[in-house]
Amino acid sequence: MSETVLVALSAGIRARDGVSCPGVLTTDLLIVLPTAGASSLQGYAVHHAFPTAANTLRVILAVPALAVAASYSIPVAVYAVNR
Repeated sequence: MSETVLVALSAGIRARDGVSCPGVLTTDLLIVLPTAGASSLQGYAVHHAFPTAANTLRVILAVPALAVAASYSIPVAVYAVNR
């Protein structure tokens, strides 16, 4: 997951809609885990994800305050636990 922010945002819980994830079904129960080490996450945390359509997720994140034109990228593994 990655995003570039054009204006400052406050810290807190955010939903990121439209995250592409090939193979995800709308009926899947998902676990999302960061694959990078904790030191590389720099205050970001991935809490959970919901499929919104085939191959598309809504991911809930905790993010620190972002500055103008800031960006982040979080490599994650997505597991469907019900198949």
